[in-house]
Amino acid sequence: MGRPFLLASWAALLPSLAFANVFSLSDLQWSLSSQNGSIVVPGAVPSEVHLDLMKAGIITEPLLETNDFDQRWIVNDNWTYTADISPFLQSGTANSSDKTLLVFYGVDTIANITLAGHPVAWVNNEFQQYVYDVSDLLASPVGNNTNLTLAFESAWYYGMNVTNRPDTEPFPGGDSFEYPGVRQWIRKIQSDLGWDWGPAFVPTGVHKPAYFITLTGSGNNTVPPSNETSVPVSIFSTAISTAAPTAVSSAGLTSAVVSSSPSSKFTTQFDVASAPTSTAQSDAPTQTTTGSFSVSSGLTSTASAPSGTPSQSPPSSSISSPLFISESSIDIFKEGYVDASQAVPNETAPWIVNISLGVHSVVALSSPSLTLSIAELNFTSDAVALNALTTIGNSTGTSSSSIVSAPAWLRANFSIDDSLPQRWFPHNLGTPKLYNLTLTLDLGSGLDNISFTTPVGFRTIRLLQTRYPDDEVAQRGITPGDQWHFEINGKAFYALGTNIIPFDPFYARITDEKVRFVLESAVASGQNMLRVWGGGVYQPSTTSAALTPNFPPHATDTYSFYSLCDELGILAWSEFIFSDALYGLNDFLLDSINTEVRQNVRRVNKHASNVQWAGGNEIEGIVQGYNTSLANGTHYLDEYVTLFQDYLHDIAYEETNSVPYTDCSTTHGVLSLDPLALRFANGTPGEIYGNSERYNYDPSQAFEYDTFPVSRFVNEFGYHSMPSFYSWEEVLTNASDYSFNSPVVMSRDHHPPAGSLQFPNPNAPQGQEQMSSAVEEWLPTPGTSDSNQTFAQWCYSTQIFQAMTMESQIAWYRRGAGQGENNLGALVWQLNDIWQGVSWSSIEYSGRWKVLQYTLTGIFRPVVINPFWTAFNESLQIMVTSDRLETVEGLAQWTWYDWQGNALNSTSTKFTVPTLNNSLLYSANDLSNILPSGKTGTDVWLLLNLTAEVDNATVTNEQYFTPTSLAEVPLVDPQIGLTPGNSSTGDLTFVVSAAGGVAPWTWLDHPAGTVGYFVDSASGVPLNGFYLIPGKDRTLTFKFNAALSTNKSPDPGEFVVRSLWNNTHV
Repeated sequence: MGRPFLLASWAALLPSLAFANVFSLSDLQWSLSSQNGSIVVPGAVPSEVHLDLMKAGIITEPLLETNDFDQRWIVNDNWTYTADISPFLQSGTANSSDKTLLVFYGVDTIANITLAGHPVAWVNNEFQQYVYDVSDLLASPVGNNTNLTLAFESAWYYGMNVTNRPDTEPFPGGDSFEYPGVRQWIRKIQSDLGWDWGPAFVPTGVHKPAYFITLTGSGNNTVPPSNETSVPVSIFSTAISTAAPTAVSSAGLTSAVVSSSPSSKFTTQFDVASAPTSTAQSDAPTQTTTGSFSVSSGLTSTASAPSGTPSQSPPSSSISSPLFISESSIDIFKEGYVDASQAVPNETAPWIVNISLGVHSVVALSSPSLTLSIAELNFTSDAVALNALTTIGNSTGTSSSSIVSAPAWLRANFSIDDSLPQRWFPHNLGTPKLYNLTLTLDLGSGLDNISFTTPVGFRTIRLLQTRYPDDEVAQRGITPGDQWHFEINGKAFYALGTNIIPFDPFYARITDEKVRFVLESAVASGQNMLRVWGGGVYQPSTTSAALTPNFPPHATDTYSFYSLCDELGILAWSEFIFSDALYGLNDFLLDSINTEVRQNVRRVNKHASNVQWAGGNEIEGIVQGYNTSLANGTHYLDEYVTLFQDYLHDIAYEETNSVPYTDCSTTHGVLSLDPLALRFANGTPGEIYGNSERYNYDPSQAFEYDTFPVSRFVNEFGYHSMPSFYSWEEVLTNASDYSFNSPVVMSRDHHPPAGSLQFPNPNAPQGQEQMSSAVEEWLPTPGTSDSNQTFAQWCYSTQIFQAMTMESQIAWYRRGAGQGENNLGALVWQLNDIWQGVSWSSIEYSGRWKVLQYTLTGIFRPVVINPFWTAFNESLQIMVTSDRLETVEGLAQWTWYDWQGNALNSTSTKFTVPTLNNSLLYSANDLSNILPSGKTGTDVWLLLNLTAEVDNATVTNEQYFTPTSLAEVPLVDPQIGLTPGNSSTGDLTFVVSAAGGVAPWTWLDHPAGTVGYFVDSASGVPLNGFYLIPGKDRTLTFKFNAALSTNKSPDPGEFVVRSLWNNTHV
């Protein structure tokens, strides 16, 4: 029998409680079968075919060995999920409801849905939610059929069928990934079909939660007998109903009603709009269906979560609900602000809270009203009268015979005085303050009220892209051209962060715990912005029914993202899912995209962490290349303008007035913003426009500043590395596999990608050589008598080089904040991993930090000291850079050491750094003037550190400089000692010491099966991969994440330490 969802208690907010009978499709017994029926195994929802086959023992874990090749047969089949819905029919709602809705929050991707023998829909968009009125189907089953069936077509075969149609537009250039040439016609995670950092499993299934939701307007909550077996005409559901909160003073909080004209969306208004109906859920602005409203639960983090949030508890009574809120938008912006223009908002103007509710109702409401309250501010608005609401199937433009249940829209604006709420800031610039925003919908007609609460933050965000004023160019020495940086709450800031990709090849098994750890790791390393890459997935809001604004409350996803970003204070750069390809403009695809984009923009609106919507990833540069290289290149440029400059731009700004839209992740900027006109190749030589990225796999140029972009903002740059030996242990099963160029290891290097289904990747040797040559040029070449140690040192050394070249670039880009380019952003590619293989990540698939992640912790400190070495003219500069919004003062020191650990000379100086700027502390040319007397470049290295006061706290930073490659220096056996804490008490503190020489890149490894990271006991800052000096011990504590660890009780004796000395010595 299905388990009805119990709603949260609102004891602190509402005087009465109720529950809704929301039936999860997870509670049905599902079967999964192949097309010819040769495989029939238990299935699940949410799940995917690979996961169910693995649970049934048909396949092994897909990430093992070469399963990304061995399991391709799954992609080449069609699969069917079937469940008998009798448990739902017998769940006590048989004769009591007026409507039954079938709700899917995600279907991946191409499927025919049937219910009780009737066709429901053919779906083809992974990123949409679907709501169907199946009341009539259940009332008249075909031959007493009680099955719900989803018959999935192979996305690969579907894509090939589409591309083989004579009316499908061909595109130049092909596709470089495993399943080529089809993904631009499939509204699916683009990297599911292959990318250069991950596998191509092309998963399929119902990957998000799904439900039967029943509605009744009769008030009859009689439970029918449990032995009821007939298919009911309608199915009854009880739902939450509450009385309105007690009114309090509304000073500073106002609400008003104006015209319901669609053109007045961002004036103070309310309206009801009914969506036209189609099998694609329609493309009209008022039509779509995604995640929505809820109650709020307590947040616990440094984000100053709303106080007084209610706890979860069983309800005390049940009252029938006449409506389902399938979708909502909470858009918060400044009065008078027009988002599309990106003009300067009046930061003291009142806040406008724009509310849109997508409602499916079985009762006509003649006089509903809406009230907004924020408990922490002790304010409740007056009730705003809303227009009348029609019932399901009777909305204007909706066919009475349509099975698609399109919502009618209730809209209202509320005005809140600027002085009331505190601002939401990213964690490194302030407090990510959240408030419990409660909406109470009074249905009138003697029906009970409905209330739901969700956390929101108040902030303004702008992306400045217009020309720098002449006076600013003259006064600040800025290179002429356009701006390209973000402002939050009226203040420019430096964006420090990384790019994220999907967290797993199989969406359905991603967990809150895993994502939280990755995001908390980003915060711990000083990141304030994550770019949600446009070839992946629209990241979800939350799994919590108490935080998701849907009514009746229920979980709409399998893991949380934006709610965690809100809580932790991380800005999220969001993108529509288009990447590295040209996309067609046929009406069928555009209709699907229209619904997809509207649903996701509305869902994400309420999240203060969202910083922008970009149209896609890297496509502007691709189409510009075709425009100049092909005879018909203007055709593709025109199509790009239609889709990314015009179509997506208009949809985005019809649905949000709080965040900016840009056409592409990497762009050459704009000629104008309103109306949007892209710059493309139009520009003046010597001026700077747009933003940039850098990928250079020639290791000899890894530290050459003249190969780095001089840019306003660098949103992608990276170098690939191996995962650790411990991660390889998770997927390699044969001893012979543990070698840098073993067939299995090389098969998991997809860079450069194969461009076909050829296996193993014929281009892998090129990617392997890029890593090995970098190590050989800049580090001691690994080679010992122990083959496993040699392999482990190779993995570690590729990570060191990755960290070194990323640190060099970040330092250069941050330096640019005080140079002519006024660089205000550096986002490394990439943060997380999708599997255990070669990638650009800083965190491995299991959560283990790479060397790069610790290096980011140092280089992303708010105040840093950096050496800038130009080899060709032997020039060294030492600079302090600050991204603080105030002037910073401190003390800097740099000391030359030899490799035995002797300090040769030292310099210290006080410094002052202006806002978002840098200060030059030292500049010299020629090694003879730079090095200690009598020393060569291979004899010595430089330790740089600083101390500064920031926000009444002491900030430290430590960096290192070697004048020559570490491959050339005479390392001395460091004789490293590792002293653990008290193992009997589980103390995971370690003292690391050197009794011999200096140990560059000293590295502690935690045991297999453990997740966490090391923290410097003195500063509390994550630390690993440091230079260990004799006589200067380091004390580190392992911050253990037991929830993610399979090894719940790590033995301190299993922690190991290594350094570059171990590249050539056992």
